[in-house]
Amino acid sequence: MARLQRNRRKQGGHCAEMAAWDSPLVYAGNIYVGISSQCDKPLVRGGLEEFSQATGAAENTYWSTPAGTVGASIWSSPAASGTSVFVTTGNGASSSSDGFSIVKLSASLSKLDIWTVPAAECDADSDFGGSPGIWSANIGGVSTKMVGACNKNGISTPSG
Repeated sequence: MARLQRNRRKQGGHCAEMAAWDSPLVYAGNIYVGISSQCDKPLVRGGLEEFSQATGAAENTYWSTPAGTVGASIWSSPAASGTSVFVTTGNGASSSSDGFSIVKLSASLSKLDIWTVPAAECDADSDFGGSPGIWSANIGGVSTKMVGACNKNGISTPSG
């Protein structure tokens, strides 16, 4: 088995330890691992890393918050369907982050779509702590792919 080649990254003037708090997703010859920290201490720049299953080499990274910011951690496990990878994110300190969201990514980690918790449904700690689930629903007689996750605000959010 190849060893994943994850490096420590410099964040905010110091090297922050980023940990895999999720179970990795092994999909289509790649391994996907979320970037997070333990209880936001220290809060790191969230994201998802893609590694080659054959060699362990890092291939791509999706950052869920802009360079120079922290938060939007991915600490639940990613899911895949077809050619897409789905993740849920935690707190987003920056208004330009993908925090508090369900994000659809390509297999090479380009952002394809996003659904964010509406401001009226956010509370002080509206992280998605649950992994995305994928299923099909019959809506108006049409089979529709759905993705959803439970948010810490207590609302389970399906999206078609």
